[in-house]
Amino acid sequence: MDNFQEIGKLTGRFLVIATSTAKEGQADKLEAHLKAVKEHALSDKEPGCFIYSVGRYGNEFVASEGYESQAAFQAHIDSDVFKSYFAVVGTLTEGDTKILFYEDK
Repeated sequence: MDNFQEIGKLTGRFLVIATSTAKEGQADKLEAHLKAVKEHALSDKEPGCFIYSVGRYGNEFVASEGYESQAAFQAHIDSDVFKSYFAVVGTLTEGDTKILFYEDK
């Protein structure tokens, strides 16, 4: 379960926690895609992203992200590197990615 429908209620800075499980034999490919997204998010190409961290334990992954605004998050998901990741993530993971949004306190 996620709370994506709640994103419209968020104002100001917020955090995104996304968790996924790689299919057997696909974890390294998933990690490479997540690293590319992370590098882009932390560059000057996404000034509205104030944190982006990727963790891995075996085939389990978590991405912890922080955005200044909904516009900054939209810029992130509109980026070519994220679109490339999104195009393949379904072939690399088991089930759906769980995505949760939190107000930054």
